[in-house]
Amino acid sequence: MSNGDEDAAYRHGLARLQERLIEAMLHEIDQPHVVVCLDTATNRVSFLGPFDDALAAAVVAEDERTCCEEDDEASGLVYSVAPIDQREVRR
Repeated sequence: MSNGDEDAAYRHGLARLQERLIEAMLHEIDQPHVVVCLDTATNRVSFLGPFDDALAAAVVAEDERTCCEEDDEASGLVYSVAPIDQREVRR
């Protein structure tokens, strides 16, 4: 296989991986999500939710982040959004 063929195969594989990741992300956006809160000072993790979908969780995360900006004690809090693994819910 020539260098050009290897590059083309690599680009094709990368494009397929990107497509699969996008499909998975689009599928999970409507799934229940939680807000994950990390306290960087203590490494304590807590959760808020569940919320019906990613957008609802993102709104809460942004509200929490905005409120924390005004509180010096909460300045080390980091908020993110994560889908709930549906395999765990089905059990």
